[in-house]
Amino acid sequence: MSPPSRARRWSWSNWPRVWHSNSGTLGPKDEPTMSMADLAAALIGLRESNVRETARLTAALEALSGQVEASREGLVSTVDGRLATAAQGVLDLDRRLAAEYERRYEAVLGVILEVAERLGQLVETAESTDDPAELSARLASLAGPRDRLTRILNEAGIHAFNSAGEPYDPLRHEVVSREFADDLTHEYVATELRPGYVREGLDHTMVRAQVIVASPRPTEGNSHG
Repeated sequence: MSPPSRARRWSWSNWPRVWHSNSGTLGPKDEPTMSMADLAAALIGLRESNVRETARLTAALEALSGQVEASREGLVSTVDGRLATAAQGVLDLDRRLAAEYERRYEAVLGVILEVAERLGQLVETAESTDDPAELSARLASLAGPRDRLTRILNEAGIHAFNSAGEPYDPLRHEVVSREFADDLTHEYVATELRPGYVREGLDHTMVRAQVIVASPRPTEGNSHG
């Protein structure tokens, strides 16, 4: 009985020698035939190599997934923080605007109440006395509230505008009456009866000026409505 053959160490360099290209038998005729033990050892080695490679790739993938998750959490945290900061800023701004609006509203109401009181006193004085000096004093007492109200309006960006001499603009001028002339080619404001008001930052007139407009004399069959 022949001694058992030793299993040779497998390497890929042995692979071309395993099968004979023509006969389909193990090994060419001029080389030793590969034993089943060698083939089994080779397959086991290949499997172990695949297991190690799979484990390495799995570990690398898990590490990459951890980095991606950490980056995602960091990005989400940063975005959430910025959104929270922006939301708090909007809330603070809204509170400041509300407080400023309330302050100006109360200031306007205070002046209106004072004007109403002074007007009531003026009416009572006019009904009870014929003294021009007392009436003048009552009228003069309205100057203070008027000036305070004007200052409040100016602080809010509201200003009167002068219309005299301007070309007539229905968006800025409210026509009270018209004066016609033969030598005119366009309409313009001849007299301002009450000023108009605009507010800074707005593209429209808050209060139109009351004016008398000078207009070309209408021809027959063409008149102003």
